[in-house]
Amino acid sequence: MWTTCLVFFSLVLLLGYLYAHWVSSRFNATKQAVIHILLLTAALLTLGIHIRPSPAAVSYHPALTVFRVLVTVIGLPYLALSATTPC
Repeated sequence: MWTTCLVFFSLVLLLGYLYAHWVSSRFNATKQAVIHILLLTAALLTLGIHIRPSPAAVSYHPALTVFRVLVTVIGLPYLALSATTPC
């Protein structure tokens, strides 16, 4: 399970960096701010999601179940956090 979590966080961190690079290279500062505020708002709205994996999903493959739970519960907030910089 540790490896699954490590892969998830590394992958989402990389996706956040790619998102930040894509937005900064395609849009002006005003549009960047609007797009990022929309992403942060969507991430804020997904923070309260709690799921309970079905027993069939857990018994199928535990690593995939953990990955799915991580994506569903903290995927978007972590992506938004990884793309946010203080500059």
